[in-house]
Amino acid sequence: MLIIKVRKKILGTMLVLFIAFTLGTLFYLKSNLYRKPLVCQAEVKLYIEDQKIRTEYDVYFYLNKQNRALALVNGLYIGEDSVPLTIRRTFSFDSVWDRSRLVVHNIAMNKNINDNAPDEAIPILAENDVIQFEMLTKHAYLISTVQSKMACNIRN
Repeated sequence: MLIIKVRKKILGTMLVLFIAFTLGTLFYLKSNLYRKPLVCQAEVKLYIEDQKIRTEYDVYFYLNKQNRALALVNGLYIGEDSVPLTIRRTFSFDSVWDRSRLVVHNIAMNKNINDNAPDEAIPILAENDVIQFEMLTKHAYLISTVQSKMACNIRN
């Protein structure tokens, strides 16, 4: 009788441990296998020596799980007349992954009321443009388009 009780307790303990291990593994895989949103930040500095035009801006790039992207641009534009102008723009677009490339659709640009820089101050994405993502390190990507390339650090 005692042996049967001990066997039942051992079997019960093994069953509880197996269920706990299975649930723990499932929750771990669920949280780590699904693509997490990409949030990164880059600093861009462009100088055109002949025309003395300088552009400096920060780019905050956010790509969510539904492939809806948002790029926030905040910076400074100094034209030929040496007058500093403010750049504050938001780009939003839909995208589709093709391996490590992101094809851009439905682009919308919103200019902040404080943005007084010309539209050509920063390269703008066009419809069906392709953004390529290359992993440099665990926390940095090289994001490149036809117009420009930038290294983007992942923010946690």
